Amino acid sequence: MKGQLRKIVVAMDNSSFSMTAAHWGATLANAAQCELVLAHVVDVRYANGPWFADVCGVLGAAPYEDLVHSLSDAMSERGSNILAMGEAIAKERGAKPILKLEHGVFPEVIKRLCEDANLLVLGRRGDDSATGNHLMGSAGERAIRAVDCSCLVVPSDFAAPDSMVVGVNDSGPSRSACAWAEYLHEMFPNIEVRPLHIAEDGDSVVFEEMTVAGSSVAIMKGDPEKILLDEGGSLKERSLSVIGAVGHTRTLKELILGTLSFHLLHKLPGPVLLAR
Repeated sequence: MKGQLRKIVVAMDNSSFSMTAAHWGATLANAAQCELVLAHVVDVRYANGPWFADVCGVLGAAPYEDLVHSLSDAMSERGSNILAMGEAIAKERGAKPILKLEHGVFPEVIKRLCEDANLLVLGRRGDDSATGNHLMGSAGERAIRAVDCSCLVVPSDFAAPDSMVVGVNDSGPSRSACAWAEYLHEMFPNIEVRPLHIAEDGDSVVFEEMTVAGSSVAIMKGDPEKILLDEGGSLKERSLSVIGAVGHTRTLKELILGTLSFHLLHKLPGPVLLAR
């Protein structure tokens, strides 16, 4: 983590996951007294894409430009309503958000808004959650890959965490995860911190005397995914997992797809903070 929280961006849509993201963003912004931005992106590809023109042609809808304008207005109005709901949540938690209704391609807009932020908060699933589609492979996953800041991915229901599992190794992202854990523990001292190092054969790094937020690192052996799922899922949605965005054998810019972080985002029931 590069310094303390200075700006949080929350990506908003019409899902319950998004409303939980607003709860999280406001809670953290209020505790850190930092800037909070609630952003909704009207994806221009829906109205301007060739598929919409084809549908209009097949149906004989006319004129095309008028329909595009009407659709854009409706999507903008919907976005304003979503931001208003997020604003109400934020104010209930003592935060004063800046509202951003943007038009463009979601990952590109979020990347721009996060240029001076150090945390992006978004839901594990989006508007299409009812269809069973997951975050990975969606616009949300592409946004996580696009931004340079840490990302907090949240479930559909908000619950203040009382436990924080922290993945510890000798990588840069893991050191950032430990810094996040220390910082969050300062803001919420009642959270139990459980730092874990999963030892591998030939692991030469000594963690026995290391502490994170005053808690000793537990040394465990076994399958990393299973251990982190067991530990991070033991308290379900009340357990916050803090892990490096990528492992110590990968670069920060490498795709998350196919890594341990990818699987944990899907399977952990509680919020997951991917630290960079």
